[in-house]
Amino acid sequence: MQVTNMFKRNSIFDIRSKPYTLLGIVGFFVAIISFIPIISDSALDINLHDTYFVITDFSLYRFYAVILLFLWSVYLIANRLIFSRKLTWLHIIATLLPIVFFIITKKHTWGMSGVPRRYYALSEFDRPYYDIGIYYVAIILSLVIGQLIFLTNLIVGTIKHFQLKNHENKN
Repeated sequence: MQVTNMFKRNSIFDIRSKPYTLLGIVGFFVAIISFIPIISDSALDINLHDTYFVITDFSLYRFYAVILLFLWSVYLIANRLIFSRKLTWLHIIATLLPIVFFIITKKHTWGMSGVPRRYYALSEFDRPYYDIGIYYVAIILSLVIGQLIFLTNLIVGTIKHFQLKNHENKN
C-alpha cells in the first residue's frame, strides 16, 4: 500500500514550484488568529484633526487575511500568465514581510496600554530615541513596490502569452 504525500511536486502545497501558496497559508493562519480573543484584544487608535478612529485588531487581522487570500486566488487563476517565478518571490516577500512586521510590532507601538482612550500630547509620554515612523514608511513603501512588482509580472506575462499565441496561430 502506497501512502500518498500531499506535498508532492505538483500539489497545491508545493512552495518551490508554486510560491504563491505561502500567501494562502499565511492568509489562512491570520484569519484563524483573528478569532482568538487573547491574541487580538487591543485596537489601533487614529486621531486625525477632530476625528478619532478606533480599529479593532479583529478587523485588522481579517483585512490582512482577505488581502492575502485575494492575492492567492489571483495567482491561482492567473498562474499560466505569470512571467517570472523570481518576480513572484519578490512580490510574496514584499507582501508578507510588512504584514508580519505590523503584527509583531503592533503590541509595542499601537495604542497605549492602560491609558484611557482620550487624546494626549506626545510630550506626556516617554518618546523613544529613534523615530519608528521611518521604519513604517520603509515597510509601507516595500508593500507598494511589491504590489507594483505583482502587476508588472502579470502584465508582462499576459503580453508574452498573447504574443506567443499570435505567433503560433500565424505558423
